[in-house]
Amino acid sequence: MVDLLKKKSLFAYLIITLIITADMFLILFFIQQQKNSGHTINLAGKQRMLIQRVALLSNNYFDQPDKNEIKDKIFLSLQDIKRNQNFITNLKNSTVENLLYDPLYQYDNLLNQYIENIIKFLNEPNHKLIKIINFTNESLLSISDTLVTLLANENDKKIQNIIYLVIFSTIAVLIILFLIYKKITLVSINQIDKNIKALNEEKTFISTILENSAHAIITTDLDGKITLFNKKAEEMLGYSAEELLFKETPEIFHKKEEVVEKAERLKKQLGVDIELGFNVFVKKSELDLPNIDEWAYIRKDGTKLYVKISITKLKDSNGTHVGYIGFSEDISALKEDETKIKKYVELIDKYIITSTTDLNGNITYVSDAFCKISGYSKEELIGKSHNIVRHPDMPKELYKNIWKHLLNNKSWSGEIKNRKKDGSFYWVIANISPIYDNDGNKIGYTAIRQDITDKKYIEQISLTDGLTQIYNRRHFDNVFPRMLKRNKRDKSYINFLIMDVDHFKQYNDTYGHQMGDNVLIKIANSLKESLKREDDLCFRLGGEEFGAVYYTDSQSEALLYANKIRKNIEALKIEHEKNSASKYVTASMGLICLKPDEIKSEDIIYKEADELLYKAKESGRNRVVIKDEL
Repeated sequence: MVDLLKKKSLFAYLIITLIITADMFLILFFIQQQKNSGHTINLAGKQRMLIQRVALLSNNYFDQPDKNEIKDKIFLSLQDIKRNQNFITNLKNSTVENLLYDPLYQYDNLLNQYIENIIKFLNEPNHKLIKIINFTNESLLSISDTLVTLLANENDKKIQNIIYLVIFSTIAVLIILFLIYKKITLVSINQIDKNIKALNEEKTFISTILENSAHAIITTDLDGKITLFNKKAEEMLGYSAEELLFKETPEIFHKKEEVVEKAERLKKQLGVDIELGFNVFVKKSELDLPNIDEWAYIRKDGTKLYVKISITKLKDSNGTHVGYIGFSEDISALKEDETKIKKYVELIDKYIITSTTDLNGNITYVSDAFCKISGYSKEELIGKSHNIVRHPDMPKELYKNIWKHLLNNKSWSGEIKNRKKDGSFYWVIANISPIYDNDGNKIGYTAIRQDITDKKYIEQISLTDGLTQIYNRRHFDNVFPRMLKRNKRDKSYINFLIMDVDHFKQYNDTYGHQMGDNVLIKIANSLKESLKREDDLCFRLGGEEFGAVYYTDSQSEALLYANKIRKNIEALKIEHEKNSASKYVTASMGLICLKPDEIKSEDIIYKEADELLYKAKESGRNRVVIKDEL
């Protein structure tokens, strides 16, 4: 309370000093203004005298024998008039400016005319100019008298203001002194007792907190000697306060090796030499830096526990640095959990193909397993889009569907074919989900994948014709019904084209079965190249028989597409001397075009297409027969 009273008294003293100082400055300001006003009055009077003198000298010009001497005197007086006028003009005094420029007086304009006439007179003396000078002189003298009178009145008012200022400032100081006495001194004295009681209560409260805190609290002096060792510290370390207070430093429950290690780390971090010992614990606090770190405590019985220690400066009521205070939290269980989690993370990183991205799909983390299967390093992947492993075989609709789920805060699962750095591919089952921060804000996405490349390879073998490497009859039987069912919801035509190589038996008999196999491979490749759309599929249905399923907007477009396939086969220019339709290998084709509302069972469609193929062979081969031509 005494300190508070000192502060309030100092505050009152500063206020009084400020007021008195302000009064002094104001009085000095007004005195200076008075001096300036007196100088201005004298200057205005001197200007009047100079104007009158110039007029008198001009009037006596013709009566004087030495006219050059008169001219010199007049000229010097004019210079003084101009200097005085410049000073008066620059005063920025409203009273002066009214006389200088007010239409009623126009003192400045009139004086300039007067000076101009005097100069004319000096150049060419004549009685006419004397009359003009005398007339102007009378007006200027009258206005100068007015100026002197107004400035004198204004000066009197300023003196009166100084008197009022002194009176009122004195009264203000007296009132402030009374208020300080009543509001500060008396109140402070009355509160001393209350504050002393409050301090005692606060001391009891702090002691209670220290003794019942869940943290070990240890304070030291500047040399490191322990000055406080609370109950939790006794429980945590096994020492009693009596064993340590003012005898030991916190080094007693730290391993020397760890202190040395921390000292080296601090030296690199701070760029300063660190003295071994207590200085290692408090160096950051000494430099007013945040000082929170994890340490290993050694209990009195030799066992170890891990703690997080926060150390800060300890100051007295005057703000003087008198020691340090540390708060220690037992994190042994947490460290054990962290070790387990670290092992789990290492296992995940090594064996699970996982990654995270930001909201724009840019990679922020990849596991070692991801790098291993993709062939890219972490540096090559971090910051890149997942497009870096996107395989061109995957349709755009798949990724649109993925983003649709994610943007609606839903997870997506499915099979994806990815491309490795070397251009080869791998298949995964991916589960992609949004991730959120602690406030529930979506911050990115995480993906966990399982390598199913071998499984897909086996599936591909079961779905692919071994010779031509296009889909086989088994896959056709599985996928065709689904394609028909799906097209019932669309507006486009679904088209089934069945084809047969013309006179293929004769080709084998003529050129051999090896050459025949080569023909089938080339036809399959041509068929696959002709079907450029992602949803179009081609199959080897058996022997020399092939099939294709594709979509168009009209029946005429479907027929053009089929004829393009047929012409591409003939354009291979594979010699076939036994072919009645061409000198090259050709194919006959039957085409079924179906609107969504015309779709029947796959068996009926297949049968009708086969009949159309038979008609194409009967009508000369190397042609496409469509249903409406029957």
